[in-house]
Amino acid sequence: MNNQPTPILYHQPHSRSTMSVCMLEEVGVPYEKRLMNLVEGDQKKPEYHALNAMEKVPTLLHGDAVVCETGAVLSYLADAYPQAGLAPSPGAGKARAAYLRWLFFGGNCLEPAGMDVYSPRKEPLHPGQAGWGDLERVLGALREAVAEGPFLLGEMFSAADVLIGNQAGFFMQWGTIDAEKEPEIAAYAARCEAREAWKRVRAMEAEHVNPWAQS
Repeated sequence: MNNQPTPILYHQPHSRSTMSVCMLEEVGVPYEKRLMNLVEGDQKKPEYHALNAMEKVPTLLHGDAVVCETGAVLSYLADAYPQAGLAPSPGAGKARAAYLRWLFFGGNCLEPAGMDVYSPRKEPLHPGQAGWGDLERVLGALREAVAEGPFLLGEMFSAADVLIGNQAGFFMQWGTIDAEKEPEIAAYAARCEAREAWKRVRAMEAEHVNPWAQS
């Protein structure tokens, strides 16, 4: 593993790409951050568009590999650095299946369902039309998964927790998830936040001004 190239992450502080920084800290290998300023339009520069046509962050470079989309970045890093123990092996059967389920659940269910509530549509989708159903259904599934804890895969902390734990924490900060009404989810997010890797990331993020913070 020492022969691996240094991971390079294009990152905007105080954005969703913070989840990928958490993952790199959990992996525990040296990495490089290339800071972006999305407010000033760094993502629209031709050299970045060539890497990520969606003009979003994160984008991970690892040798000649270019990885976009948060779930893909987390999954890629977990498999690239198995010594970190952040994913069940492909042959792990039931554990691998549960891991993949929750890794996809973050982007396919929790994120869109939460954003539908945080920023409502003029004409809301019927739950049967949306692949995520609605936030009530999403939170119910997550609540059941973390009730026994401590993490989504029981005792094993994984890349899926990096995704779901961060998302749950963000939605509680924004008021989309009511921590008092969802004590199991709140406790789960707190366990994730208590990890040393995440504490380091929060300290690093605090060194940068939040460009979206309301004055």
